[in-house]
Amino acid sequence: MEKPRLGPLLGVFCALLGGCRGEFSLLSGEAFPFSPDLSTLQSRHLKDLGESKALLVGINLFENGYPEEGLHILCLLARSGDPPVKEAAERYLWLFLPGAEINPWESVLSHFAGEAPPPWTEGGRLFGRALVETGGFQEFLEAFPPGGGEEGEDLLFYRALGAAGLPDGGAVWLAPYFLAVPAGEGHRRILALLEGGGGLPPDSPWEALVKGVEALLREDGPRALDLLEPLLGRSGENERGLTENLTALNRRAGRWTAGAAALLAAGKARSQGYYFHAAGRLLRWAGDLAGAAEAFEQAGTFSEAGGFEEQRSLWYLGETRIAGDPRRAPAILAELAPRWQDRDYFADTLESVTSACFSRRDWEALEALTETTELYGTGENQSRLAYLLARLSETGLWEGGRDRTALFRRAVEADPSGYYAWLARRGLQRTGHETEAGFGAVLEEPPDAPAPPLGADPVFQYLCQTAQADKALAWLEEGSLSGAAFDSGDYFLLAGLLSKTRILTGLRLLNRLPRRGSYALPEWELLYPRGFQELAELNARTYGLPPALLFGLVREESGFDPAIESHAGAVGLGQIMPSTGRDIVERMGRPSGDLKDPAFNLNLSAWYLRWLMDYLGDPMAALLSYNGGPGRIRAQRETWKDLPPDLALETVTPRETRLYGKKVFLSSLYYGSLYYDTSPEAAIRWFFPGL
Repeated sequence: MEKPRLGPLLGVFCALLGGCRGEFSLLSGEAFPFSPDLSTLQSRHLKDLGESKALLVGINLFENGYPEEGLHILCLLARSGDPPVKEAAERYLWLFLPGAEINPWESVLSHFAGEAPPPWTEGGRLFGRALVETGGFQEFLEAFPPGGGEEGEDLLFYRALGAAGLPDGGAVWLAPYFLAVPAGEGHRRILALLEGGGGLPPDSPWEALVKGVEALLREDGPRALDLLEPLLGRSGENERGLTENLTALNRRAGRWTAGAAALLAAGKARSQGYYFHAAGRLLRWAGDLAGAAEAFEQAGTFSEAGGFEEQRSLWYLGETRIAGDPRRAPAILAELAPRWQDRDYFADTLESVTSACFSRRDWEALEALTETTELYGTGENQSRLAYLLARLSETGLWEGGRDRTALFRRAVEADPSGYYAWLARRGLQRTGHETEAGFGAVLEEPPDAPAPPLGADPVFQYLCQTAQADKALAWLEEGSLSGAAFDSGDYFLLAGLLSKTRILTGLRLLNRLPRRGSYALPEWELLYPRGFQELAELNARTYGLPPALLFGLVREESGFDPAIESHAGAVGLGQIMPSTGRDIVERMGRPSGDLKDPAFNLNLSAWYLRWLMDYLGDPMAALLSYNGGPGRIRAQRETWKDLPPDLALETVTPRETRLYGKKVFLSSLYYGSLYYDTSPEAAIRWFFPGL
């Protein structure tokens, strides 16, 4: 097949960029400043052109019939471009060369010949991949020795090579010892070395060891533990992985106390926090809360200040101490909160403590959380506590002398688009205070300015504009890991591209962003999309459900992915368990079907939700039962009788079910406001009669 002419191709590309035709005019027609045989192109030509533009030209050529020429430009930029362009070219080659129609690795090697980039950089990874792909195993191991780079960086790189489809998941490249070992045989050799008393050789592949022990676990769990435990303190860079494996194995084997003792001994010998953390988890499972708390305290002491290990251990320490003495929870939180640099850990613990206060009807303890929450809590934490104290005052359950109106206003101010803010707006209406209680309270006006030009990352913008969703997502993921800057507009841009076919992926992308107090209408529509709209609306009408409720349920259950399966085995849009599905089909008197079929799943989900509403008498109880089971919720309702429905929700267990009810309510409120002319006030009154 004849290639398209180069000039028109570049002309189309220039038109695609919009507004750049003049700048790119030298690349079209007879005015092309150098030979159309781009193999003669040199770095100085790219400098003259402008490297950012050259990067996009190289990508476009690579994707549109000129892979060799595009590769040539990209390799030149990867070798000698200015740092931002150089890194972008290297990242593009690393991500997308494996899917190219040509075999580019020899060309990549030739470009790096004589001046290989430093290992453990973007360019270094590209160079190492080219060595492996072209059979230069020994050169690869010399350039990228096990244990090189920052801690664990070698293993991450080897795993990346394995994910690219190399033999044995990349494990065979971990050391020269395994280069000649057939896949599978290496696992048996490692076990033979261990059983022979030789211990773990310093150059043996950790991946192979773990696979071998996992295989042995299926046959003889205690024997696998006997092989691994003596390696504590002797596995170098793999010590954390060994510790995690040992913790899981000891838990499964019920060796909580003995396993913890071995880990504590290793922690004392090596002064490393992760040993103590693992020991604390085993002691918790053994019911030794005092011993577990001491281990978690030690874990924090021997971990980097502010690092992941310390913050995680503080969370476990707080949970463990509160479990041992629930009534001291406010004091324990006040003591630990200044040490939590990651507010999410504090927020998680505070949510559980607040619910426990409601279960005990301990309103003084709830009020005692105020100062700590205001100092260290998230906006959602602050909104929740302010609303709950205002409602307790309003209902006469608590008289704390606080200004109820000020508490409602604080709940709105702290988290304007959150669950408690909407309930607080309704509270302000009941007390006769003027407030914006409609959807307009969280709606931003779109800017009058024209659409911005290509952003700081032109490759990402180009991939989005050319509707290459998979490549744009891979580019964003890889760039985020390496510290590239992407703003919320980039996330919404890509989510819009994904919204037609991969809604769940787009929603997960947007969930990484901090929740704002307001959004423009197009952003709200991306946050609350209507997947399978006709099917959902048909089933809502059939069973007398508000369509906003069914959309809210499906959004939170599956993110509109019809093929998704949970760890528990729930399937499809409404996350129906197969056993529940069989029961529903029998009750409906309809033929069975595939739970991954959107029409079948939505039909069962809508019918079941309607049945739960009729059985339990109110929509919130139905939602809680959909998640937690009707028997459990009916039993808990007996403990709610002294509380209004919005406060009763705070006592529901487990935590997952409690949060689920709030999430579906909030989603339903937004779907009603966006698409079905239902005011937030009407949604609140329907879910919580009397509010």
